[in-house]
This record gives sequence, structure tokens and C-alpha cells, in this order.
Amino acid sequence: GLCWALPMRHFVAFHDFQSIFYIGIPLVFFFMLAQLAEKASKGFIIGSAGVALLFFCFSSITLNISKAGVDWVLVTDNHKIVADGDFQMLSVPVGNCFPVGKLSIDFRKLSAPSHYRLKVGMFSISNGASVFVRATSGEVENPESQSRQLFLNDWDIWVYPPAVDTSVAAGVTVANELSDTALAALTSGGKVLLLIPPQRIAPDKRRGKVALGFSSIFWNTAWTQQQPPHTLGILCDPKHPLFAEFPTEFHSNWQWWYLVSRAGAMILDDFPLALRPTVQVIDDWVTARKLGLVVEGKFGAGKLLICGVDLENDLASDPVRRQFRHSLLRYMASDRFSPQHAVTVEQVRGLMVPASTLSSVGVRSFHADSEEAGFEVGRAIDGDAHTFWHTAFRDSQPGFPHEFRLRLDQPFRLAGFSLLPRQDGNHNGWIKDYAFYVSMNDRDWGEPVNHGALSEDGNLKTVTFAAPVTARYIRFVALSSHNGQPFAAVAEFDVVEAAP
Repeated sequence: GLCWALPMRHFVAFHDFQSIFYIGIPLVFFFMLAQLAEKASKGFIIGSAGVALLFFCFSSITLNISKAGVDWVLVTDNHKIVADGDFQMLSVPVGNCFPVGKLSIDFRKLSAPSHYRLKVGMFSISNGASVFVRATSGEVENPESQSRQLFLNDWDIWVYPPAVDTSVAAGVTVANELSDTALAALTSGGKVLLLIPPQRIAPDKRRGKVALGFSSIFWNTAWTQQQPPHTLGILCDPKHPLFAEFPTEFHSNWQWWYLVSRAGAMILDDFPLALRPTVQVIDDWVTARKLGLVVEGKFGAGKLLICGVDLENDLASDPVRRQFRHSLLRYMASDRFSPQHAVTVEQVRGLMVPASTLSSVGVRSFHADSEEAGFEVGRAIDGDAHTFWHTAFRDSQPGFPHEFRLRLDQPFRLAGFSLLPRQDGNHNGWIKDYAFYVSMNDRDWGEPVNHGALSEDGNLKTVTFAAPVTARYIRFVALSSHNGQPFAAVAEFDVVEAAP
């Protein structure tokens, strides 16, 4: 019943108990039957080439099994057995989590990158006759016997090489925006990989940022006031040459978590109707937008591939994204990279928000004295005007002053700052009086380099200092609000670069 119980804790908040009885009880009964039919938990393993030591246990056993055996196989997607074995005969008592044994698989001997399935079957022997599920075939043997409970389970395993070439081939230009350099490469007939940082992917103009999730929508976003996530997994063609070295099915599976969790969904409604994303994101049925993680198009004489997955940072510790980058770049370097539909400068640039000065400089860390869950201070520098930082307001409501601090990647010479109040129509948190401090060490702040009062409206505020200052650390202090409430909120905060 756990599969039902977790989402239903939200269900009870706005549905009547009669609905829960008619819908919930049958669901609980269904999942109880499912639990009886399959005792061991599903799982998955992702690993680079190496040795895996796996432990197995069977849980929720509801009858004693006096003699039981367990066998296992590791098979490819083509059902070829690459490893197999069995465990000692054992007796299984009623109870939970009874250990079966352990096995080791040397991934270094397996072909990679590849997807495998580990199957484990359990059979019982009674009065010399046996009925069991062979893991090798999944078929029941000796079906005329009146043997007892049977078990069969399987696990997905993706094996990736410990190292792959992620360098960019000659003739391919990698860019983070459609710059003059990228345009020149396309105009001359070259290939461009446009890697849009997830935080810079443009939000929906009416609904805000698409909340990309590995798990699916709960119930209905129209009823839950756009509760994240807003998506329903991915869709792709496994036979597409982009996936030649990245094993996948046509739908989401566990390896896609590593990509989706470091990605943003691009809204492609303005792109040609016939153009289909290479990796499509299935949108909420309420909005039904054309969303994508990867899309390609002709651009004059050139060829363009756009990706909303972060394929640049922390790849050394992430074999999945590293392998995806490798496969994608190999595809782009080949003759098979041949987009069919033309795209324009306006369509491509419409996929991203303009880069802020802070995003160019780099913010290494940030901190606020107070923030409400879901309204963290990072939302004030995410490039999305629909999200905002807000001080705590549910469990506590601390009073002024409020502040946030930013640590830049390097010292930066600034001439001022800009601040956008929250844009959702609610004036709570609109800051009135403020003070702005800078430091080189996060200790010696001295006097504020600027202080004053912001106007009472939702427009972007741009403040210029009397003289430029150099800072590694920035501290913005809100001293009061326009409506007298103890809250501070900021939709977007940026700095103004000083002239050379």
C-alpha cells in the first residue's frame, strides 16, 4: 500500500473521504496483491567498469519454505547470458529480509557501454518434486506439481567505461549562447553544439519555469496550483544515431535521472511544427507544450544541435552524463548528423534568457539570514523573474533587518546593482530601505558603499554608486518593507559592471 499511501497524503487535503474510500481502498488491495506476487524489491545499478558485490534478501515471506534454491543470470537486451550462478539450498522462514547470499560480477569483463538485466529466481522443493522459476528463461518448470510460492525478480544494470573521449572534434563549435562566433561557424557551413545552461533556459511567459522532474506529475497541476514537477518523463527513438553509444529505451529509465536532474526543459512551441525533438519531454496534459532536452535544426548552410542538459560540469564523477556527451559528440562528428528542419536566430535565442552579469562573473556560494522552503535565496539569481527569494513566513516570521551574501568566483569591479521585486502581484516583501556592502574577505565590511530607499512598484530598480568598487563578497541588507510587514523578497538581483 505504500505506493498509494504516499501520494494520498496530499489527496486528503482537498478531497472528501468518500472519494478516498472508493478510490483508495481498491488501490491498496491491488498493491497488496502485487506485493504478494513479487516479494523482492525492484532496483537498479549504475556503475563504471569494476567489481560489484551484490547482496540479496527476500522480504515479506508469508509461508515457511523448507527447501529453497536460488539461481541468477545476467543477460543483455538480446537475452544473451553473460554470467550466471546459483546459491546454496536453504530454508526460508516466515518473516522479512531473509538473506539469500551474495554474488560478485566483474564489470571489467563486460562490454560497455551496455544495458544488462540481472534476474534472480527462487524455487522450492517438496517431497522430491520441484516447481521453480528459472531465472534463465522466466518459465515455470514442472507445472503439474502442487508446489508453493514462486519468486522471480530482475534489476536493470547500466555499465559504462571508466573513461571516454569527451573532447570536441574538429569542425564542431561548442557555445553557451548564439554568439557572433557561433553564428559565423553556422554561416560558413559548420556544426555548432549549443549547450544552454539549465538556469538560463527561458521560462513559460505565462506560467513561469517548467519544473522538469524525473518522477511524474502528481494528480493534476491545474488542481495543485502548478505543484512541481510539471512533466511526465522523456520520449526518444533508441535507434537514433545520437544514442549509438548511449544505451536507452524509448522512455525514461533510471539512467535518465542523471541527465534530467541536471537539465532544463526547452519550450519549442515557436519552432517548426514538423520538427520533433531528438529527446522530447512529455509535458503536463493541461499545457501540452512541445518540450525538449535535445533538438537539432538546419541553420543556413550550417547544422545546429541544442541541448538543455549540463554536459560540462562535474563529468568526472558522473559516468552517465559523461557517456551521453561522448555519444552526442560522436554523432555530431559523423555524416549521420543531418538536421532536416530550418530554424531561425529568433527561435533559438528565444530558448534562453539573457545572461546576467553575475552568471558571467560566477557566484561560488550564497547565503541568506532567512528563507522560506521553496523560496530560497538562489532563486533571486536564477535568471527567472517568476521565482523569488522570500524570508520565512510559515513557521516563523523574523523581523528586519534581512540580508543575503554572495561570494563571487573572482574579484569584480562593479558600478552598482539592479533588483527586481517579486512579480506575482503580491506586495509582501517589497523592500523599501536598504544598505549595500562589499568586502574582499567576508569579514571586513566597513560602511555601506550605498544605501537608500527603493520605489514602491514592481519595476526593475537600477542603482548606480557614486564611484566604482571592487568586491569578492557582496552583502545586501534589507532594512524595511513598504507595507510594514516583516518580510523581504527579491525576484532577481544582479550587479552592474564598471566601465574599463
